[in-house]
Amino acid sequence: MSRPILIEQKKNGQGSLLERIVKNYSRREVHLIFGGEELYEVTERQNYFAVYFEPRLAQRDQLYWLNNYPGYIIGVLNRKINEDFLKQFIEAGMDDFIYKPYQPERIGRQIENREAYISG
Repeated sequence: MSRPILIEQKKNGQGSLLERIVKNYSRREVHLIFGGEELYEVTERQNYFAVYFEPRLAQRDQLYWLNNYPGYIIGVLNRKINEDFLKQFIEAGMDDFIYKPYQPERIGRQIENREAYISG
């Protein structure tokens, strides 16, 4: 059984577009986590192929999780992100990132490249 993809989604359903894009490019099952749930606890229970999450202010527990999680971690960022903020997450272990509004082709390339890396 292949590992699923996890998408952190806001309760108002804004993650549904990202979910559709990911499902379009991957045959893997997609799981959703809502803002109130703890990303760290969910990823402890299951090892995901990839995790899409929205970085928040550099909280120690989030940086610790980034540094120690074995899966592929993609930050979902706003175009107005501070470069120092982004650098802090990359140094902590974020593997890649995407910007809002979403670019389906870029997301598809990320998934395909990761699939090829895992297969090869």
